[in-house]
Amino acid sequence: MNTALSWIKAYVPELECTDQEYCDAMTLSGTKVEGYERRDKNLEKIIVGQIVSIEKHPDAEKLIVCQVNIGTETVQIVTGAHNVKVGDKVPVVLDGGKVAGGHDGGPLPEEGIRIKAGKLRGVPSNGMMCSIEELGSDRNMYPEAPEEGIYIFGEDAETGSDAVELLGLHDTVFEYEITSNRVDCYSVLGVAREAAATFRKPFVPPVVKETGNGEDVHDYISVEVRDPDLCPRYCARVCKNIKIGPSPEWMQRRLAASGIRPINNLVDITNYVMEEYGQPMHAFDLDTIAGHRIIVRRAKDGDEFQTLDGQVRKLDSEVLMICDAEKPVGIAGIMGVTAPMTSPASSPEFSRSSQEWERLRDDVLEYEEIADLIHEYNVTVQNNQYAYNAFIKDYGRTKEDVSDAYRTMADELESSMSGEDGMGMVSDFQLELQAKQLREQAEDNLEDSRIYYLNYSQAEAGLVLSAQSKFLSYYKNQLELASARQQKKVLENSCALAQTQLLAGTATQTEMLNTQEAVLDQEKSIAELEQQMESTRQSLIVMCGWKGSDHPQIGDIPEMDLSVIETIDLEGDKQLALENNYTLQVNKRKLENAKDGDNQEKLKKTIASNERQIQLSVNNAWQSLQTAKRSYEQAVSQ
Repeated sequence: MNTALSWIKAYVPELECTDQEYCDAMTLSGTKVEGYERRDKNLEKIIVGQIVSIEKHPDAEKLIVCQVNIGTETVQIVTGAHNVKVGDKVPVVLDGGKVAGGHDGGPLPEEGIRIKAGKLRGVPSNGMMCSIEELGSDRNMYPEAPEEGIYIFGEDAETGSDAVELLGLHDTVFEYEITSNRVDCYSVLGVAREAAATFRKPFVPPVVKETGNGEDVHDYISVEVRDPDLCPRYCARVCKNIKIGPSPEWMQRRLAASGIRPINNLVDITNYVMEEYGQPMHAFDLDTIAGHRIIVRRAKDGDEFQTLDGQVRKLDSEVLMICDAEKPVGIAGIMGVTAPMTSPASSPEFSRSSQEWERLRDDVLEYEEIADLIHEYNVTVQNNQYAYNAFIKDYGRTKEDVSDAYRTMADELESSMSGEDGMGMVSDFQLELQAKQLREQAEDNLEDSRIYYLNYSQAEAGLVLSAQSKFLSYYKNQLELASARQQKKVLENSCALAQTQLLAGTATQTEMLNTQEAVLDQEKSIAELEQQMESTRQSLIVMCGWKGSDHPQIGDIPEMDLSVIETIDLEGDKQLALENNYTLQVNKRKLENAKDGDNQEKLKKTIASNERQIQLSVNNAWQSLQTAKRSYEQAVSQ
């Protein structure tokens, strides 16, 4: 059994001793202490800081530079976490301080990790903002902590105050070896009573006040104990108008220190009372109790049930069961059950949704495998950029579909708590936890989807403009090639004429050689143009798989005016679109962080303007491409 010293002191307020003194004295008085652990071990110089500004790192895309107010001054901290924003209050370890471990949640080093001021990619950093893992804990104990990134305090946290104190980590957890003859010590109150006697301090137990109204509980539920030799007494109360939500922070901290993960107010209350008094408790949804009857009886030899941990248990007649009028709902004092092995554990509708979800999940796993291969072998990306972009878009859409599927599963898990499947509140709490996890996964997938869509839109916009530019170059080279070949024919005619004149004595040898040299130069120009066109064609194959088969072949066409091509400024349109796209993303980020209503409206108008400018640039580029195509087609038709 584990208890936090702070919880013991709640009932023995005058208790003052060191951890070792407590350990020795309690062991000598008969309550053996196996050991203890300081929850603030290796946590030094950690205070609450508030982020006042965030800038991009000048030389590292994944890093940001934060100015953090720590109460007495503002310090600069470089971090790779991207879940923080201006105004957030975060735990900050100062120069020379220590944290318990790394952000990966791995085994904690015995001496912790010392933090020193230094430079990250050339930018000074005077401390570190901390995740809950770096503080020696995890999301099981602090469920409000982000899955990845910096822990963020509530707005009421005081800047410059002790972050470790605020998290309830200035505490010691003691582990006891309780013998079978001291069941009174299987509770915090029992251990506290022993501590009060050992240290000769007053024992102040909690004051219990009876609550309720004048209604008769028997109008709602009945209790029948069929085997009083195993359970002499079983009590039930009915609570109405319950609203499920998070339990108070002090309760969460005490449960976490005892090794119990906070879940919600109903589950936490039953666990808290069980720890405090040593009395097992459980809450059931009254609507799911068949016949509104609780029956306490022995199991039958050979009964099989699946408990909430997913294990199938084979029972005998020495095991006590908690049942309703139709079925077991829990193994007394141990764990709830989902359903007998002979009955389905879910409704047909739920099963169909499960199959759909499995299919979508398989799709995501397949896409993730492809994504891993693409990132591992980057050359695959270059083989067909359009295909890769289509994959990114499809992956984003699939992620979005899976997000919807997760939400559907969560909805149906919660609806199964309404009594349709007849499961008790034991199962309800498990279902609620699963539903919460599914909703978290839904949000994660939706965020992934948004990121993929953003990457796709950025890549697609740049790629379309680049492809249009390449096509324009290809058209221009085609026109120049046609002109060059026409000029070559003229030069060849001139060369033939010079040879005839040389034989007739009306032209010199030099004049003839000059015309032959001009023909050779023109052939070189044609070869260079053909090489440029092939290079452009290969680039277009890489970018969008274009083979050139959907364009007519260039034959001998007359000379034409290329001035229309020279006036096209596609590169300018492309640059303008990309610049506006960058500004658009910056403004969207500002809008997410904006709290002032007037500023939000102003940013929305700016974003709309950015989007119009991007569209205008793309339209201009597209018109330029159409102009080039028309010029080319006119040349072919002549």
